[in-house]
Amino acid sequence: MLEIGCGYGYGSQIALIDYGAKSVVGIDASKFQTERANKKIHGILKDRLTFLQSIAENIPFPDSSFNGIFSVEAVQHFNSVPSFVKESFRLLRKGGKIVFCTFYCNDKSNVETLKEKIPIYKAGLDNILIRDELLSFLENTGFVDVKNKSIGKYVWDGFLGWTKQVRLPEKWIDAENRVKAYKQGVLD
Repeated sequence: MLEIGCGYGYGSQIALIDYGAKSVVGIDASKFQTERANKKIHGILKDRLTFLQSIAENIPFPDSSFNGIFSVEAVQHFNSVPSFVKESFRLLRKGGKIVFCTFYCNDKSNVETLKEKIPIYKAGLDNILIRDELLSFLENTGFVDVKNKSIGKYVWDGFLGWTKQVRLPEKWIDAENRVKAYKQGVLD
């Protein structure tokens, strides 16, 4: 398995321990994150878990290296989502699967509204992904059985609560506006 945008490596460890992956490589663009993740590897995980610094659009493995690829809340940060999709397709073995969760805009007509209301989009720190465009691009790249499942009802209220615990009050507006956009059917 390959985790793209692994951060401090928790998702990679879950794939090993809870989901029975044989081995996992986690990559992240941040050297700090991968160094920190490597320091946390202990015991039986040492032979089955690796963290490397790499960007999602250019991963240093040969074609057909992985049975599965996953990415949790990172795709919106990638420099080029089309390049990430193409690179993932290249890296997967025949019959392999990719699974990722990310924030996306439900309709292209809502992009300007998101830029106006959510500072992280206005500043260009997160890419605004359009759901239907992303699904089409996956299919056009060669992925089959492409599905989208909204998990917003399980995420957004918890996201807002978490934000209020870890951010200064003046930074809550971003989270509050994302939750409002979700409830209005603009963002998921």
